[in-house]
Amino acid sequence: LASLASSPGKPQDLKLVILNRKLSNETTLSWAPPAGAGAGVRYQVVWRSTAAPEWQYLKTVAPSAAGQRITATLPISMDNVVFGVRSVDALGHQSLTVVP
Repeated sequence: LASLASSPGKPQDLKLVILNRKLSNETTLSWAPPAGAGAGVRYQVVWRSTAAPEWQYLKTVAPSAAGQRITATLPISMDNVVFGVRSVDALGHQSLTVVP
């Protein structure tokens, strides 16, 4: 609980971006940083198969600029996986994972 209380807060307004004009096997996620996110906060996009009980994979994403929305595109189809995003501070404290 202490580690969770020290985390930078969970990502806000997470969206799964679906582009109808471009059919592909990529998935794009977009979110806003948590309120008061300081320098050094990065994000982990996590995913698992729909049958798996725990997160199986992760990709670390650095914000492009402070206070700006973050977007990540992964070469993974959204058809058979569940995605989530969590914040991680410079000391490794992780927020709760947010699912779109």
